Amino acid sequence: MLFILKQLLISCAVIIAISISASAQGWRGIVPLRSNCDAVKRVLNIDLCRTGTYEFSEGSISISFSDGTCLTGWNVPAGTVISFYVHTMPPQKLDKTFPDLSQYVKSVDTHVRNIMYYTSQDKGVTIAAAEDGTISSVFYGPTTKDSSLQCTSNGSDTPNLPLASYKFDEFRVLRKEDEERRLNNFATELNAWTTVSGYIVGYPGRQGGSDVLDRIDRIRRYLIKHGISGTRLTSITGGAREESTIELYLVIK
Repeated sequence: MLFILKQLLISCAVIIAISISASAQGWRGIVPLRSNCDAVKRVLNIDLCRTGTYEFSEGSISISFSDGTCLTGWNVPAGTVISFYVHTMPPQKLDKTFPDLSQYVKSVDTHVRNIMYYTSQDKGVTIAAAEDGTISSVFYGPTTKDSSLQCTSNGSDTPNLPLASYKFDEFRVLRKEDEERRLNNFATELNAWTTVSGYIVGYPGRQGGSDVLDRIDRIRRYLIKHGISGTRLTSITGGAREESTIELYLVIK
């Protein structure tokens, strides 16, 4: 009788574990708007949680944490994970990592050639992949079920920024060389004023929002590559506009 009871308990534990695994969102147990700094420390083996890019054995992760205010657009405690991008090295294949794309909406990047996006708002996941199926990045963010945690915008599509902020630049979709020229100017300003932070605010176009996620990530990585610490950069997604738009801000905290 004791043996049977023990087996039943083990079976129940296995069923619960499978259920939790099947319903879990996010990456390696890190779930946007649900995981805090402690969870990230355990997964990435880091001592301090700051918005920025972290290296791990198989690639890098660019992660954004809440500061406890509605500045990031979400009403969650300080230290809560808002969203993150995962880049694996070597790059993985779409059919191996995401064999079932039936729940994802496919779209084409209008700025970068040969890049496709697969977006599931219910999962909070956007995959950027080349035409040959090579994954360049995977974005994990809030899902459609998280709308109750979103801060109200008082009818404006512009996120609330600190009072001591200055709009440095604004542009829609540009040629690669034109965008990089304007980002170089932004990086020069940030390098000159080391006490100033940079905010990258992206607005998706009316036709779909998956493109702006990769634009924000590409701009962030470009600035980091040109000497700007990831801890000085904050990424925000605003409301939809007629065309995909990027705004760059200099912020004194």
